Amino acid sequence: MNIHRASLLDISTVLSLLSGMHEEAELENVNWAKVTHIITDCISSGLVILAVTDDDEVVGSIGGAVSQEWYSDTPVLGDYWFYVTPEHRATPAAFKLVKTWKDIAKERDITIKMGHVLGSDIDRKDKMFERLGFEKLGSIYGKEKANGRSMRADS
Repeated sequence: MNIHRASLLDISTVLSLLSGMHEEAELENVNWAKVTHIITDCISSGLVILAVTDDDEVVGSIGGAVSQEWYSDTPVLGDYWFYVTPEHRATPAAFKLVKTWKDIAKERDITIKMGHVLGSDIDRKDKMFERLGFEKLGSIYGKEKANGRSMRADS
């Protein structure tokens, strides 16, 4: 499993991967033009990494941006997405992606914050983040939409 930074030539590959993520999470109303724009911006900033098998199959990705907390001017590297295809979740792909993401934050000498809100394997993801030296900072809560549909795919 190799990890490398994406180039603009990888946009369609990342879109395809994230299409699978959105389908798996049963997210509605995805604005693909917006997603494409954000992917392009992230790649242009050097902030999209890919997990690639020895057969050159892209099986995972993290993409994000540097921003600031609402209360501070301190830069923070955060993720917009972190996804590994279901058939590769028992491989080192996720671990290597997060480790590389941490290395990017270290190169830039900035704080890193990552989250996960989709899927049914929250506890497993928590354990992986803890093994990689992250501390849990809190929780995210949601409320049903006015139409009665849950905000989460696994609810």
